[in-house]
Amino acid sequence: MPLTRPLASPAADASAHPRLQRLSDFLALDPRNAGLLRDMACEALRAGRWDAVLRAVQRLRLLGEERASERRLWVRALRGAGRADEAAAALDDAQARWPRDAGLALERSRALADSGDFAGALQALPATEHAEAEAGAACAWRVRLLHLLGRLDEAEAAAQEHHARHGRDDEVEASLLAVLVDASRLDEAAHRAASLVARCRAAGTALPHAVAEPLALAALREGRSGAARDWTDRALAQRDDDGRLWLVRGLTHLVEGQGADAERALERAVEVLPEHPGGLLALGWVRMLRGAHGDARQAFDRALAASPAFADAHGSLAVLEALDGRPGPARDAIRRAEGLEPGNPAACLAAARLEGRCSEAEVRRLAGRVALRSRHPAAATG
Repeated sequence: MPLTRPLASPAADASAHPRLQRLSDFLALDPRNAGLLRDMACEALRAGRWDAVLRAVQRLRLLGEERASERRLWVRALRGAGRADEAAAALDDAQARWPRDAGLALERSRALADSGDFAGALQALPATEHAEAEAGAACAWRVRLLHLLGRLDEAEAAAQEHHARHGRDDEVEASLLAVLVDASRLDEAAHRAASLVARCRAAGTALPHAVAEPLALAALREGRSGAARDWTDRALAQRDDDGRLWLVRGLTHLVEGQGADAERALERAVEVLPEHPGGLLALGWVRMLRGAHGDARQAFDRALAASPAFADAHGSLAVLEALDGRPGPARDAIRRAEGLEPGNPAACLAAARLEGRCSEAEVRRLAGRVALRSRHPAAATG
């Protein structure tokens, strides 16, 4: 944003956020107050009011009060507004001006991750000993990057090291929840999430988005689909681009027998995470149950392309072949599933169908239970 642009009120459109409105009122009385402008920029960033962030930081700059921390807010707001090229240029300029600022290195890492370069993003992170002022945020981001790279043990070790050096940090704890879910430690993830919820409620702070997935999955596993729906409703209202939560939402609809709603939710999950084998598996089951066997086969094949050692995808294909009256291909798929996971539930279901011990109605009854394994990461990652 050029500095010649006329300045508007830093808190335009603040009325929907009471704290922003209060800061706006104070700034109307004291427009050169750098502390209030910094508070405004931070609060506007939390509220996703990118223009308000940019206006507040621009005013700080014109007052000669901009610091590296404000430039980071500027970069994040530009990225949030979809102005990636401007964000990159602003970040280059900032790192030339403040080369030792760990927070700017953190922003560089986030920008690389936005482009899909997770390995580069991890490499760009500041060394732990150089990031004391950003320790919690840097560690939480390191955990997320390691998770995205599939390095679950290292992600957990990073969180443990931070705890040993700095004590408990709720941001780091929140980043660890998805790691535990994908390490098939749902009980631990749900317990930690519940503890985090209790701490946030006691402190009167907002609940981290990450608590919703383990708590919804635990509720769904326990047959409390209403509670699972409540958690996904709350989280998707904040962020509707979370493919993992759309998957949980789809599974919730599936076990409740709401096929059309399940398919819509799972299509959204696959749209956000097109190569997530669990989402593709669940979508395949929903389509198979509504009789769209060709579409189901396509989803199962895509799941196998994403994760060739995905036993449940082989087992699900076996069920499809059995329903289509193709015993040879069904037995081949059963053998592949059993070779990867002895006793695989989908393979057992297919075998029972071939042997006449399971009607199509029984397949439908058990579908939700089998498809729920699509959120069992040990099966889904292969």
